Amino acid sequence: MKKTALFFVIICAGLGALSQNVGIGTAAPSEKLHVNGNINLQGNLKVNGVAGQSGQVLKTNEAGQTVWENAGAEYKRVVSFYENGVWIVPAGVTSFVIEAWGGGGGGSVAGGGGSGSYLRVKNSSLTAGSALTISIGIGGNGAATSNSSGVNGGNTSISYTYAGTPNTYIAQGGDGASTNQPGSGAILFPSNSVNTFRVNGNHGEPSIDSYYQISTTAFARVTRYGDGGDAAYLNFGRGKGGVLTYNTTTLQTISQISSMQASGFGAGGGGGYNGATYGGIGGNGLVLIWY
Repeated sequence: MKKTALFFVIICAGLGALSQNVGIGTAAPSEKLHVNGNINLQGNLKVNGVAGQSGQVLKTNEAGQTVWENAGAEYKRVVSFYENGVWIVPAGVTSFVIEAWGGGGGGSVAGGGGSGSYLRVKNSSLTAGSALTISIGIGGNGAATSNSSGVNGGNTSISYTYAGTPNTYIAQGGDGASTNQPGSGAILFPSNSVNTFRVNGNHGEPSIDSYYQISTTAFARVTRYGDGGDAAYLNFGRGKGGVLTYNTTTLQTISQISSMQASGFGAGGGGGYNGATYGGIGGNGLVLIWY
């Protein structure tokens, strides 16, 4: 009977000790396990049940949590989407950065099309195996006739579901040039999030007329059609506007340079006749995912 009581006391004491902080090499442990000295670990170290992958190190993320991440510079790999697609978060990836450009607007005789906006966002909530659906904004066509407008560029979107709730990042497309003014660059409202960076699109340039005298009785009009807006954030790739020199006395064309479509993703198309339409095509959008 005495042995049974003694055994019961020892078990209760052990359970009481397990409910408190445990110290090794210290009489005043401050954590559940407090070791004062070296540790020789024979096996893998797991954090929240997860063992690190090859090349990863332990880091503290924005939420103050200890996680495994790639060693050295972050986001060393990139995947590009020039057309619609789906990206699956790879195993071991705990954070990634998305860059997106909306499509550029088409030009008209009034000027160049506006460029799409730029969006950069860091995501550290989605886990491996999560799917992101990418939709690329198509560049707008140039005006079909001399008295019509260029087509707006399409929005670029990245959609996903987190904790059962659908979410979408959007980079808006630029406006096509109208019948009387160039296209406006896409406008994004500023974000207060430290993980989001946004840049508005660039406006297209207006068409400008000038005149000069050919002879004592003849005059010429030179129309320099406006360039499209450069790609947002990168500031390059706009479509060049055409140039038309016209004899206002004989009503004949003296020379003509066609407008050009945008050469950069998300940039606006140039204004002016190009042999098929009355404005250049805007550049398609783009999505880059760095991880």
